[in-house]
Amino acid sequence: MYCNFFINRSFLGILLISILMTTTTIPKNYAILFSAGQTVSDDHEYDSEYWYDLFTTYKQLYENGFDHNSIYALYGDGTDFTTSVSIFQVPAGWGISNITDYPNTASNLQAVFSNLAGIMTSNDNLYVWWLGHGDIDVNCPNVKFRIENRGTYVYDHQLAEYINQITNYNKRDISMVTCHSGGIIDDLSNNSTIIHASVSCEATSFGMEIEEYPHAPLSFYLASALNWETPSGTPVNADFKNDGLVDMEEAFVYADGHDTVNEPVGSDPGFLDDNYFTFCAGEIVRNVNIYDDFVFTGNVTINSGKTLA
Repeated sequence: MYCNFFINRSFLGILLISILMTTTTIPKNYAILFSAGQTVSDDHEYDSEYWYDLFTTYKQLYENGFDHNSIYALYGDGTDFTTSVSIFQVPAGWGISNITDYPNTASNLQAVFSNLAGIMTSNDNLYVWWLGHGDIDVNCPNVKFRIENRGTYVYDHQLAEYINQITNYNKRDISMVTCHSGGIIDDLSNNSTIIHASVSCEATSFGMEIEEYPHAPLSFYLASALNWETPSGTPVNADFKNDGLVDMEEAFVYADGHDTVNEPVGSDPGFLDDNYFTFCAGEIVRNVNIYDDFVFTGNVTINSGKTLA
């Protein structure tokens, strides 16, 4: 279990201490975010998304418990886009001036996965996010993903090889936000991996103007659901199970229901979506069973009268 709990009753605090003492290793969450382009100007369709959605995803991770040092952001030439839109600017309170770690080259991406392969343990969890353009490579399910500002491609089997360098992990969550992105599913699907893709291998995906700015819908709505609000601060409630938490199943259902231009697809052969909290923040409003493979990050409030079982 990995979460910051605020306990309203002391006996629940004793229960929490007992749980933590029996957990030998606290899992750590890592994220690799790859924005396969470089924004040139604000509020420009199929351009601004490279920065807007990268920042929105980074913010969602950071505000729900991921450490800056465990989020690897690859974007453009390796420096943040200078945006005039305040909701896509790094807040002063974060204690950092930039979120971008490396230029978005294939070699840098491979190196980041290689580095994490030597760090991650079988208790740790991995989130991978890719946003950009994609094409079919002759026939589905073979696809290739374009790094727009470099004019190069990473093929689905290559990306799978990069990711699969990491053999020690507990769970993986992969979000592919491109045309034909469903073609990655056959390369990475297993019982410890959740995959969400903007569209099937055969389909083209489209962007949307959401809250006055261009976004990739799947990325925008997943981040908004998991963060309980949109980038502009509009409240979001994706908690259709009414337990005060948002799991990945709820986030995907919310994204799918609000994406009016695409039909997102997913893979979850291990049935992780409905009981695996890659990220969470919320208030537990009914009794919840917590199992060993639940991983919480972020702040969870347990109200008086509610128990962990």
